[in-house]
Amino acid sequence: MSSQEKIQIGVPCGLNSEHYVKHLIFTSDRTANSPERLEFLLGINDEGVDSDFLSKIETKSKVTLIDATNEFSVSSKGHGICLNILFGSMTEKYGMIV
Repeated sequence: MSSQEKIQIGVPCGLNSEHYVKHLIFTSDRTANSPERLEFLLGINDEGVDSDFLSKIETKSKVTLIDATNEFSVSSKGHGICLNILFGSMTEKYGMIV
């Protein structure tokens, strides 16, 4: 991996996930050697998720909110649809879903 390549981190975000995501980004900023190489893809899969809160998280990394809302938001099928949307949104060579 070259020092310029980004690592994308996909995070499915359902109800009450905002503070988990903030903690994840906060700790990543403090433990990564180059947090500016990280890009968080936040898959919002429920209309009740506070997207405004997520968009205002202070970080050295790029944060992209992805609309992954669907009619099955509170079920495992809705979670799977969100994961498919996150995978489809990944453009870098390296990435992970957490």
